[in-house]
Amino acid sequence: MQRYLIVGLGNPGEQYQGTRHNLGFMVLDAQAEKLNQYFSRGPGNYHWIQAKIGGSEVFLLKPMTYMNRSGIAVADAKVRLNVPLERCLIVLDDLALPLGQLRLRAKGSDGGHHGLASVLNCLHSQNIPRLRMGIGNADDQETVRFVLSPFPGQNIRVVKHMIEQAVQAVNSYVIQGIHFTMNAVNTSL
Repeated sequence: MQRYLIVGLGNPGEQYQGTRHNLGFMVLDAQAEKLNQYFSRGPGNYHWIQAKIGGSEVFLLKPMTYMNRSGIAVADAKVRLNVPLERCLIVLDDLALPLGQLRLRAKGSDGGHHGLASVLNCLHSQNIPRLRMGIGNADDQETVRFVLSPFPGQNIRVVKHMIEQAVQAVNSYVIQGIHFTMNAVNTSL
């Protein structure tokens, strides 16, 4: 049975719930709800769930290290679970994509995202699949303030739809593989 590690990036704590930068956590929370499971404290600095998707064993992981140190938790879980890089999927927000748009890649740079930069640095590779979710850009706002603020009410419907699409993409990634899922996700732009 193949084993997968699905990591949602975000920040722990009530003050960060519902913020743009916690979109990765929101996707994993939605996935957990569909699986009728709850996150518990992992053996490292993360919360996790062990589940089955298709015929595979899947670990959903939310680092509790804060965004800029996410790689510490991811590296610990990857080694502990013995999951190869190509079966580790990082789910994160992206300022460069329009609100509601998804993009799946098998590898690449961090694109200026500090959480992804930490993961790539701690795993010593850029060959890590990632599912980016568009949050729009900051326009005239300071970037940090923008990503750490909640989505405005008029965007909630789009955000909920994007989270649902991301959950479907995670399932497809595990069941159908990255290339099939990349074609499905990236051509629906």
